[in-house]
Amino acid sequence: MKIFGYVKSNEEDLQELDEVTFQASSRELTDIANFLLKYAEVMRNEGSSFEHAHMVDEYEALKNTKPDIIVYNGEELSNEASEK
Repeated sequence: MKIFGYVKSNEEDLQELDEVTFQASSRELTDIANFLLKYAEVMRNEGSSFEHAHMVDEYEALKNTKPDIIVYNGEELSNEASEK
């Protein structure tokens, strides 16, 4: 597993992170957990045909907001690298 993110002042430079801290309500943490569980199941079912999903696309209250949480299929990334 790898974790990536952008610095708020520079959204062009994707950085690999050592850790993530969530400052969130219990409701927000539940939404994050549900989103991650949902896409873990999607990845199990779809395998490498699933690429990624954005949390802001799943929850109407988050539309057009930051931060976004993106799940990216590591299997998909591995397949792309092996094709090169």
